Amino acid sequence: MHNYYTKTLLELPYFETINLPTFYEKKKISIQEINGKVTKEVNKICKCCGGTLHLHSKERVKLKHFAGCNVLIKINVSYERYKCYRCNNIVKQEIPFKIKNHFITKLYASQIKNLLIKGNMTNKAIANVMSCNATMVKQIDKDRLKAKYKDLKPTHYSRYIGVDEFSLHKNHVYATVVADLETGEVLYLEKGNKAQQLHNFFDLVGNNFMKRVKSISMDMNASYSKAVLDRYPNIDITYDKFHIIKRYNDTVISETRKEEQNRLIQEIEEAKNNRDKEKLKLLTNEYKLFKNSRFTLLSNRSTLEAKDKAAKEHNRYLYETYEKKGLSIPSNERKYSTKWIDIARKTNIEALDKFSNMLERRMYGIVTIAKHNISNGRVEGINNLIKTIRRQAYGYRDQEYFFLKIWDASRRYSHSKSHRKTGWTLKKAALLAAIFYYSEREGFEPSVPLPVQILSRDPDSATLASLQFSG
Repeated sequence: MHNYYTKTLLELPYFETINLPTFYEKKKISIQEINGKVTKEVNKICKCCGGTLHLHSKERVKLKHFAGCNVLIKINVSYERYKCYRCNNIVKQEIPFKIKNHFITKLYASQIKNLLIKGNMTNKAIANVMSCNATMVKQIDKDRLKAKYKDLKPTHYSRYIGVDEFSLHKNHVYATVVADLETGEVLYLEKGNKAQQLHNFFDLVGNNFMKRVKSISMDMNASYSKAVLDRYPNIDITYDKFHIIKRYNDTVISETRKEEQNRLIQEIEEAKNNRDKEKLKLLTNEYKLFKNSRFTLLSNRSTLEAKDKAAKEHNRYLYETYEKKGLSIPSNERKYSTKWIDIARKTNIEALDKFSNMLERRMYGIVTIAKHNISNGRVEGINNLIKTIRRQAYGYRDQEYFFLKIWDASRRYSHSKSHRKTGWTLKKAALLAAIFYYSEREGFEPSVPLPVQILSRDPDSATLASLQFSG
């Protein structure tokens, strides 16, 4: 019988309709079912023994073919099974438009893939739109991502990389993420937050990749830094300055404030017991200064301005004393120097003394902040992206699929590695285009040679630049 969808998107190869389609409604969805049979020929020679295949049975399978606008098209496909009576081999008639392991057609699968590529819908939402189950959407998405990224290895060399951990499951189960700080692409994911995870990353990318890395940014995780020092001591470790400042705020300022509050509470109780009203009044006023003062001490605008002013004065001192005279800055004049540590230790504050010891141990990774000017901010952003991916799906049981989603999302929202260079090239192209435009208008040859090859890379931007300058 005639195929109603010949020469349309719904056309199926090697499929012939048998009778008129049927229509019915289920769960507010209009369903159209088409009955037909497969017309592709079957090789009647058995591949196992060379015997002849005989018709064994006729079977039928129902496939989802198209979904959209509360309409679902299904096809009932009749196909044949053949048997070799010499070796009992069973051969099915091939259905060329069916997806393997799923009762759907290739067109239906392509609809699901297009919705997945957009990335703004959850698997459950796609399943509701396509009138299917979320498990099938997940499997199609997983197969798509595995085919796209294969072995999850970096595709380019990196100069600066960042390492951090993120929560994988409850009960303090963590995973390690390694990312390119210039593009924002995830380079490696593995369960665990120990030194072994970084060793596995080094083994995966190899020495040819690592010899191009200038610095690795991280928080003050001793395991990560130990792995880098053991394998690649020539690569600079850069500790994230945000974590250093946070450590100081949490372990020194906040702890000292709490200790002083507790001391004042005890003395206030003693003054109450001794009925010493003058001392009680003084202690109460002093306690009020510490109460609710965390914001004032850490994030108040005047506090931050005072810190910036002190840093500027120190930088000005270094410039006037050394750089202006052509002298190199001594190592003991760095901001976090031994002088600062000695002064901190003389305060006899236990929290400050512990922080000073930490600075002294990690000094090699702190001074490199000025050398490379990088931070772990891009990796922290990836951690927020991971939280968003997990929150949208209400968690992932399949760890491999979860890592594939992270890998894909980091590339969807990544930035070009050479965006600064490209921007500068376009600026030069715009300037040269303006020179060329004015020289032609005024009738004289420009003294600056015009590299046509730069303009020819992006003629639209060059034309736009000339119009802007001419305006």
